[in-house]
Amino acid sequence: MVNLSSPPNSFPIVGIPEAKVSPFSEQIVSLPKDEFIELKRKANYFEALAKNLQKKVADLEKELEAERAKNRDLNQRLYGKKSEKSNKQTESCKPESSNKKKRGQQVGAKGHGRTPQPYLPVIEELHELSLDDKKCPKCGKPFLSFGTEDSEVKEIYVRPYIRRIKRECCVKDCQCEGVAGIITAPPAPKVIPKSQTGVSVLTEVLIKKYQHSIPLNRIIEEFAQQGMPIAAGTITGELKKIAPLFEPRNRSYL
Repeated sequence: MVNLSSPPNSFPIVGIPEAKVSPFSEQIVSLPKDEFIELKRKANYFEALAKNLQKKVADLEKELEAERAKNRDLNQRLYGKKSEKSNKQTESCKPESSNKKKRGQQVGAKGHGRTPQPYLPVIEELHELSLDDKKCPKCGKPFLSFGTEDSEVKEIYVRPYIRRIKRECCVKDCQCEGVAGIITAPPAPKVIPKSQTGVSVLTEVLIKKYQHSIPLNRIIEEFAQQGMPIAAGTITGELKKIAPLFEPRNRSYL
């Protein structure tokens, strides 16, 4: 047993008014040594357990903050900078002004007409009347055609395709020496030798990636939806190969 005796002035002494009680922190308690060791062990155990729980709580808070960031990003993509609710509140808080102009075409203003686009190629489509519609429903006599009524619709037609290059081969039909027996037409020019990726594909990737800031994986997904799956490593490797073509020829101007 651990004998932890209290100081002489720990407890009041009956009959002696000068005796003082010591503070709580200075009072000493006696207990068996095995109980003291057990309490010390439990204290160390619960202290380590508390540290582990604090670490888990910190990790969970980090994961929660990451999920909240993802949620904010998705809401930003879906609803834009301001939600529908905040827009209504903002509009309701704004004072009504009769002098403020509305956006878009003003009432009574002269229009500019349709925007001319003379550089677009025109593909004509002829929509013919059926044989039954081109005759009189009463007597059956056919109508006389006198032209067409034209209208225009803007369309975009994008479709990947494969250029199958067929190089003509010829064999000589003479006995002349020093002349090759078989000759073949020269190959089509390529930006990257022995590559199956055409110039138009690389141009599309460069414009979408560097001008419109579209991620490369989305460009590849778009190609796959159009029936032209391309590996990401292929595009990345070819972009690295053509990177020297965009370097300045004379670096003294930099």
